Amino acid sequence: MTTEQLRDRFVASDLFVQGAIRTLYSHEDRIVIGGVVPRIGQPLTLPTYDPLRSETFCERRELGIVAVGGAGVVVVDGTTHVMAHYDVLYVGMGARDIMFSSANTDESAAFYLVSALSHVSHPTRLVRVADAQSTAAGTATGANQRVITKYIHADGLQSSQLVLGITALEPGSVWNTMPCHLTTGGRRSTCTSACPRKHGSSTSSASPTGRAAWCWPTGPRSSHPGGRCTLALAPRATRSCGRWQARTSPSRTWTRSR
Repeated sequence: MTTEQLRDRFVASDLFVQGAIRTLYSHEDRIVIGGVVPRIGQPLTLPTYDPLRSETFCERRELGIVAVGGAGVVVVDGTTHVMAHYDVLYVGMGARDIMFSSANTDESAAFYLVSALSHVSHPTRLVRVADAQSTAAGTATGANQRVITKYIHADGLQSSQLVLGITALEPGSVWNTMPCHLTTGGRRSTCTSACPRKHGSSTSSASPTGRAAWCWPTGPRSSHPGGRCTLALAPRATRSCGRWQARTSPSRTWTRSR
């Protein structure tokens, strides 16, 4: 496949749009991924979408929210959660009203969303990056020195399906596990965040905000290209929505919100 064909099939480059909620629905695992960028002083409320066949977005789903911009506020059913950069909020099944806003006047907040179907309601909880479980990995000589921070996992925030973490690369390192390798975790969605163009991340210039979302292919094979400051979010299952435009390929169908 050419570079253009790979990007067309796997890169969602328009999720982060100022003043909008943009989402993408994967029909394979009914995963939803999305981007929320509220303008300062103009909150955004997460709607439901016709393909979900639900009264509210989280009626039968769980939701992971990652702060990838300036300080932000997420209000879930009247409870306010103030989020700093790389904090993660887990929203359990059954939540009805979810509203996003920016917390200051200097920089707009931005949130990455990933949602999966849920069979049980877990409590809505906020985990700050300083309180999450972190592990150093890699070496400088291997150009893969990084810190892996786990948020939603078996020993952390409980969930029905989602597994979510952040990989922060050290200066001079790249996220590149080639050749492809086998994994058993199911579908993956990866968001790259705050990658300086000079470091050559393959997704750093995919959107005006310097963020892009990748929806990984069906099957167990996986490879992870990225730049120095790549944010990697790897849920075990994921899905998304809006005013919809469907596109199909032999291996997947996506539905994109507008």
